[in-house]
Amino acid sequence: MSLPRNKRKIIVDTQVYYWIAKGNYEIINLTIENSIGNKLFAQFDYDTLNGKSNYFNFPFVVTPYVVREIILYALNRNYSNTQKSKELHLGNMSKEIRLCSLAERKIKKVLKSIESRIHQGRLNPKVGEVEYVLKETREYIKYGELLIGIEDMIDNLFEISFEFNEEELTLIKDVSEMSLSNWKSIRARLIEIMNKKN
Repeated sequence: MSLPRNKRKIIVDTQVYYWIAKGNYEIINLTIENSIGNKLFAQFDYDTLNGKSNYFNFPFVVTPYVVREIILYALNRNYSNTQKSKELHLGNMSKEIRLCSLAERKIKKVLKSIESRIHQGRLNPKVGEVEYVLKETREYIKYGELLIGIEDMIDNLFEISFEFNEEELTLIKDVSEMSLSNWKSIRARLIEIMNKKN
């Protein structure tokens, strides 16, 4: 049975997937289907801090970034894009995905910090270029491409000799040290930026 009409679309490594998330006040169920009909299922705790609690103090939100990370996780566990296969049930992925959500929040803090400096008039010569880079980064995050967005942001800001403040550098460093996907390129660029700053 295929997904309902209100499904959402995401592209990961040139492959099209459709997904839908539904909650039952205790667990959020995520269903993903690829272009050949292979289904993938994952679950998340409704409350990010209190396990199966149905309190809404710290609700978990299924974002495109979360969906992308689940797809990449599944592809490393025999989920196929090329041939029909059985449904893959990953179970509760709350612990595994918590790092992804944390990384996204930290990068959004970096963006807000830079935007705040723009509004305070502290980046006058580079405002147009910096605003363009921030807009592009937000687009990447919106469409579930956090890693690409971070790499693109760091590379582009590095090219125009943008200076991150200490708080921004710390947040980026925290993200680069998370064991998510392959963060080597971010770590390498961050070392260059820190060396340039010193």
